[in-house]
Amino acid sequence: MLIVNQRAIKFSLIAIAVFLTAAITITIGHAAIYKDRIYPGVRIKNLDVGGLTLPEATARADRAFTPTGQIYLSFKDKKWPVDLDRIGVKAKAADSAKLALSVGRRDGLFANLSTRYGAWTRGESVPVKWQIDKEKTTQVLKKTAKIIDQPPIDAKLLLSLNSVKIQPGQEGRKLSYSATLARLKSRIDNKTKKIEVAVRVRRPDKTTADIKKLHIEKLVAEYSTSLSPGVSGRRYNIELAMRTLDNTYVPPGTVFSFNKVVGPRTRKAGFTEAPVIERGQLVQGIGGGICQVATTIYNAAMIAGLPTVERSVHSNYISHYPAGRDATVVDGAIDFKFRNDTNGTLVIKTQVTSNAVIFRIYGPDTGRITTFSQPEVLNIVPYGSRTETDTALPPGVKINSQAGIEGRTVRVVRKVTLNGKTLINETIVSRYTPRTEIIKVGPEPPPPPSTESSATPTATP
Repeated sequence: MLIVNQRAIKFSLIAIAVFLTAAITITIGHAAIYKDRIYPGVRIKNLDVGGLTLPEATARADRAFTPTGQIYLSFKDKKWPVDLDRIGVKAKAADSAKLALSVGRRDGLFANLSTRYGAWTRGESVPVKWQIDKEKTTQVLKKTAKIIDQPPIDAKLLLSLNSVKIQPGQEGRKLSYSATLARLKSRIDNKTKKIEVAVRVRRPDKTTADIKKLHIEKLVAEYSTSLSPGVSGRRYNIELAMRTLDNTYVPPGTVFSFNKVVGPRTRKAGFTEAPVIERGQLVQGIGGGICQVATTIYNAAMIAGLPTVERSVHSNYISHYPAGRDATVVDGAIDFKFRNDTNGTLVIKTQVTSNAVIFRIYGPDTGRITTFSQPEVLNIVPYGSRTETDTALPPGVKINSQAGIEGRTVRVVRKVTLNGKTLINETIVSRYTPRTEIIKVGPEPPPPPSTESSATPTATP
């Protein structure tokens, strides 16, 4: 029995050796025959190129694959017909033939044998390689892009006296030229009817979620001061400053600076001359009237229950502002500042009507309640009077050039509470110096001419 098994094993080994020898011989012979030719059964798409050399397969592919007709560029439910010759579609015959030649040659020995056998028995197809004219195709895609491209729309705050709403943002889109060109190259063939263009989504800079994070929920304060109607340099300066301040965002934890937002009050910045208080006198100066803007926003910030960081009073008392609740600013020297100590962003909105300067502050619903005491006026200081000669006036004419204003100290208490708990309890003391009354008179009239004359004495006979 052992001898029989040994003979069987020996016979099997011999058979295997013979088979391998034959296979190797056939493989070597087959490879030699098709050294520079495509293996049998290989096709470029449906074109049989088995047994052809690379130049022969290239020539056959060049004749066979000449696309004609149209394709459709599509996006969602829209499509646009495009003539293939308009985008320079052409088969890359040589590349397609090289791909066919590589079948049965690009893997290991046994894998290549398997591939060759499969091609011979079942057939093996490689895709057609295509090329398109990039410049021509880009010009066609530009027309399509005009229909597809849409800019993103930022979400918006819609603010009114009664409500705060959010207008949702919208995503935009933009045709991707490079990705669409790649799709055309990889998918175009004689059976292709529709190719989806590649489109990139463009997100808005401000989304609905971004605005919700600001916690801007309601109108928290409003204040106005009266403004003389008509056109003047003072009104012009006020309107310019109000436009600059409009739509200012004050993030939580930050300090609002009037001078920083409004910027320098110069002719270059657009400001003009108007009356200003300088050293206790009313004179012409660049940016006159801006202090009314500062006073108005100061009161709005106080009503909102916000802590004041920096505030200065006018040198003289101004009766048309609330007593003890005015604010002055000087470019580069005196500022008005408040802090946003809430958990949300504040938005400052401005409005100038024919007779009013209005500030509105929107922000989180803090629940704060602000109250002011009646202003207490202390130690009135009388104003002095000064007479000045003005040669521009007719002789003897007298005018009141500058009204006198009494000095005084005004005390106001502001109290801010939340659910009965006091957050701010501050005594605001404002000290105003008297303003001298100035009376201008014309020069004294010249003395009348003399009427005396010399007399000649006569002799008495």
